[in-house]
Amino acid sequence: QDLAACVEHADAVVLAVPHRAYLGLSADDWHRRVPAGCVFVDAQNLLDDDKAKALHAAGHRVLGVGKGHWKVRGYQR
Repeated sequence: QDLAACVEHADAVVLAVPHRAYLGLSADDWHRRVPAGCVFVDAQNLLDDDKAKALHAAGHRVLGVGKGHWKVRGYQR
């Protein structure tokens, strides 16, 4: 499937499987593909801290399994 078509109207993106289609995407790539305010849930540690910070700065909410420091930084808001 076309990733851009799959996420262009998404309220949330759950990263649960490390598919090649999105492993190399930058925060800017994600931001251009999803609507404003999209929620990202990283269940596989696919987003590093820099990507999470950039996505949050672009207006997205970012949560992650084992990423308590993201919560402390307010990325879920």
